[in-house]
Amino acid sequence: MSHPMFNIRFPRSTALGLEPVSDGTAEHPGFDADEVRHKLGEKKFSKLMEQVRAVFCCGHRTHPDNHPDKSMAGTEVHCIYAADLEKFLGAPHA
Repeated sequence: MSHPMFNIRFPRSTALGLEPVSDGTAEHPGFDADEVRHKLGEKKFSKLMEQVRAVFCCGHRTHPDNHPDKSMAGTEVHCIYAADLEKFLGAPHA
């Protein structure tokens, strides 16, 4: 479970059941992009990604070697900044 202050700062995001990414030693201010996609659905996720200008990697997870998209196999999963998702969820279109 994430730190209570994270829940206070990003209530809409954490209400979706998302947890901040962690590299095993620290939480980072974002969410696993695959988990966000799953929670939002493909249509809303695409709208979010139209607005996101930066993503990050923190070593929290890699795509499996048998990933359907061979170019993604073994690469780090991107993270979406929590502030970007929270802003998106608060917008009228979300």
